[in-house]
Amino acid sequence: MKFVISRMWAFILVNALLFIFFPLYGIAASIPQELLDKANLGDADAQNSIGSMYIQGDKVKKDYKQAFIWYEKAAEQGHAEAQLIIGWMSANGKGTIQDFQKAFEWYSKAAEQGDFRAQFNIGIMYNDGQGVLQDYKQALVWYKKAAEQGSPRAHYYIGVMYENGHGVAQNDKQAFEWYKKAAELDHSHSQYVVGVMYENGLGVDKDSTLAKDWYKKAVSQGSKEAEAALNKMHRIP
Repeated sequence: MKFVISRMWAFILVNALLFIFFPLYGIAASIPQELLDKANLGDADAQNSIGSMYIQGDKVKKDYKQAFIWYEKAAEQGHAEAQLIIGWMSANGKGTIQDFQKAFEWYSKAAEQGDFRAQFNIGIMYNDGQGVLQDYKQALVWYKKAAEQGSPRAHYYIGVMYENGHGVAQNDKQAFEWYKKAAELDHSHSQYVVGVMYENGLGVDKDSTLAKDWYKKAVSQGSKEAEAALNKMHRIP
C-alpha cells in the first residue's frame, strides 16, 4: 500500500515539476509532430491549422494568445483565412489588445484576396465607423462584394441600407428585394422581415398568405419575433 502511494505521489510530483518548468508540456505534444515541423519550417497552411487548434481547443488547451501567434505567422505570409481571423481577434481583443485599425488592415488584406467574410466585415466597419471613418457608401460597396459571393448577411445589410437610406436613396422596393434574396438563402431574420413587409405592404403588394409562409420559415429556424407575428395574424379574424 505504501509502495502504491509513493508511486502516486512521485507521479504527481513529476507532472507538477513539468508544469512549472515546461508549461506547454502535454499541449505541444498533442500537436502532430509532422504538422509542427511543417509550421516551424514556414508552411502557412500548417501554421494556420495550429492556430485553429488553439482557438478551438482541439487536442490542445484553448489558448487565444498561442492561436494569435500562429495565425499571425500564417497571415504575414498572405494566408487569407489567417488574415481574416487575425482581423477578428484584433477587433474583439482575443489573444491581443483590441485594435480596430489593425482589424481593418487585416480584413482588407483578406478581402483583397476575395474572402467574402472579410469583405462583409469591412462593410460593417465602414457602417459603424470602427477603425475607419464612417462611410455608408463604402459600406454598401463592400456589402455588395460579399453579396456577389452569396453572403446572406451581406444581402440583409444591403436591405437595411435601402430601408434606412444609408449610402443610397431610401427605397422600400429595393429593400424588399435584398431582404428576399437573403431570406431565400435561409437568413432567418430576413425571412421574418419579408413576412413583415408582405403583411404590411411595404415595398411589395400586401399578401397575408405569403406573410404567413415567410413567418413560418423563420419560425422553423427559431425566430421568436416571427412566432409572435404569426400568432398575432392567427388571432385576427
